[in-house]
Amino acid sequence: MYIIKNAFKNITRIKGRSILMFILILVIATSACTALVIKDSADSASESMLSSMSITGTIGTNREAMMQGTMDRTDESAREDMMALLRKPIIKPRPEFCQSLLLVFLH
Repeated sequence: MYIIKNAFKNITRIKGRSILMFILILVIATSACTALVIKDSADSASESMLSSMSITGTIGTNREAMMQGTMDRTDESAREDMMALLRKPIIKPRPEFCQSLLLVFLH
């Protein structure tokens, strides 16, 4: 009980400092409450926006254009392309490799 009476006397004795401390504590508490309200409203707004937005998409091939491109080519041009591929060497021979290989077999 003595502590409470002493605290009350201290508050009433220095009124200017007590009023200043009260205003400071009030401003800090108000700022904290305002920040919490803003954070809560921003979270709810973002949740409602995300739930209202929906994105859908489809990926497909244009088979008509593919078939048209195939039909435009003649069988002769396709045969020429195939023959050109067959004439190309798959592995290019390297002369230095062939010489070293011959030396190994000759010894």
